[in-house]
Amino acid sequence: MKACLASLLIAVLLPALSPPAFGGSGGSGYSRYGIGDIRYFAGSRSAALGGTTIALMSPTSLNRLNPAGQTKLLRTHFTGTFSYEGFRTTDGSQSAFLSTGTFGGAFLALPLSIDDGLTFSAGFNPYSTVNYKIRTEHTLGSENYSNLYSGEGGLSTAVLGFSLTPLDSLNLGLRLNYLSGQLRIGSDVTFTSTELAAAKYRRTVKANGFGLTLGFIYTGLGRVTGLKSLDGLNVGAIFSTATDLNATQENINISPVGEDTIATKEGKIRIPVSAGFGIAWLLGEKYLVAGDIFHQQWSDFRFYDVHPPQIRNSTRISLGLEIQPSREVGGSYWKKVAYRFGAYYLSSYYQIGTEPINEVALTTGLGLPIGADTRLELALEYGRRGTTDQQLLRDNILRFSVTLNVGEKWFVRVEEE
Repeated sequence: MKACLASLLIAVLLPALSPPAFGGSGGSGYSRYGIGDIRYFAGSRSAALGGTTIALMSPTSLNRLNPAGQTKLLRTHFTGTFSYEGFRTTDGSQSAFLSTGTFGGAFLALPLSIDDGLTFSAGFNPYSTVNYKIRTEHTLGSENYSNLYSGEGGLSTAVLGFSLTPLDSLNLGLRLNYLSGQLRIGSDVTFTSTELAAAKYRRTVKANGFGLTLGFIYTGLGRVTGLKSLDGLNVGAIFSTATDLNATQENINISPVGEDTIATKEGKIRIPVSAGFGIAWLLGEKYLVAGDIFHQQWSDFRFYDVHPPQIRNSTRISLGLEIQPSREVGGSYWKKVAYRFGAYYLSSYYQIGTEPINEVALTTGLGLPIGADTRLELALEYGRRGTTDQQLLRDNILRFSVTLNVGEKWFVRVEEE
């Protein structure tokens, strides 16, 4: 198993780490559209399983996506994630390698009543990321000049949620989402002639708003149908309401004589509804097979009452396999490791002209025990997005994430002797 996993890691890493034409810090040029790259990240365990998470439940790990996924927790759990992302981008004639490392969010879940599955959860996750730099060269009359387009920022989600098991095998969850962040866009014009002054333009959009996520996971199909083979099958679903963000846009011109705020505009950014369905099937107490489908109605997206032509509906299909740790007492360390594999296909919300921008990736990872109820989750993803047709960009994407999952007993009364 270790040799198989090592071979897959090498096959994934070698194409991405070959020397690029040039490199630097940054992300994909596609993040200039909409509100940037949408983050489908629910922790490193989920990422290693191709992003599947909707129907996952465990007494030792958190479900960041489905608020119903915390009812089986026996201890307070905290997770924190570091993520690395690298893009090898090409237009067919030139290429670049751009990369960035970020804090990938944190999550806390506190069981309030284990018998009722009542759990409180809170945390924050990245929702979208804007991170690009694109330079173009132009000629106007006898003058040559370059234009550097850049963007950074994005939206994050802070969450408060509760889960509950009101009926046998039925797990419900409700979560309040607070979306907020800044989108910062710039354009710098530089002339080769020293007689012409450079000019800079900056646009900053600050936005915030509330939404809700509802979820359920049902674990009783085996009992209801009388089929013992379905005892390990979970089915789950989530639904997130639309969110109307209150937005403030500020435009600034920067010249050698100073800054000039040319406009401040109030408006709305509408984040559309989303829904997903998933299954998770534990076979023979050893193999966990999971699959998700997630859809978001981006045709309803509005940016100051305008729907950008580059934005379309998105659908993500993901599959995952986890080889669960051995339950033998006293076995070797590697028998206590969880081995994970997955893949996903994303019909992204980008469409440039008539060309849809799709993404496909393979994933793998490990769940490493480092304490009684603490694990280090590792995930590696390698995928491809876009095309060089119609003078567009193709991204080869390498993602690596590390999540520390700590479980502790809180509020335990110690009896006096």
